[in-house]
Amino acid sequence: MHALITRLMLFTATLLLSSCLDYEEELTFNENLSGEVLVTLTLPDTLGTKFREVPALFSEQSIQGYLEKASGVRLLAYQYKADRRPEVKLKLAFASLDAWNDAVALHPQASLLAGKFTRSKSDKGVTLERQLGIGPEIPSADLQGFNYVNYTLRFRDPILTTNSPQFNKHGNELRYRYSLDKLLAQQPVMTMTIKQSQPWIFIGLASAAAVFALWKIWATWFKPRKKTTI
Repeated sequence: MHALITRLMLFTATLLLSSCLDYEEELTFNENLSGEVLVTLTLPDTLGTKFREVPALFSEQSIQGYLEKASGVRLLAYQYKADRRPEVKLKLAFASLDAWNDAVALHPQASLLAGKFTRSKSDKGVTLERQLGIGPEIPSADLQGFNYVNYTLRFRDPILTTNSPQFNKHGNELRYRYSLDKLLAQQPVMTMTIKQSQPWIFIGLASAAAVFALWKIWATWFKPRKKTTI
């Protein structure tokens, strides 16, 4: 196990120090802050010659093995393209922010790009913060400045405030773009406040409707009727 972790750490360092790395993430939240994420990772072409175990590390079986240790995260779709620059696509579902954080915490190298979410409530709504660049120490001075990672976050509920430089208010969508050297050196934090709906109102209305329907059924079919006299 220790040998595997050592290889992963070495692999992560080589991956981040390579000059051709693309990371794309599309994260979609539901009202209860569960959701799905689509990650596309295009690996540098030099990795194939340096690490023969790269395909095995990113195989579907290997990914499933990692996720079995985490509760509340499932692999929905997987695709690996063995090209000059190998491409890995993962579609994951997570039951909550805690499930996301727990899954990432199992693999510290993942927290560099996946980050960690924190949540706080206020009168306006729910504020989410996501800190990136945490995890294994990588010398950011050795990184190429043209390596970028891109994030897209979508919400069902309205976004009230955010520090995103690309905020699509009508689509409830946020975009962030960082260079790898600044991401690791500055450990930026995404912030957003979401106006969450009040599901208990709908639950109450649904409950009232169900009670009324049951009463109508009882009154129509089961309520004792008075006998009529001739």
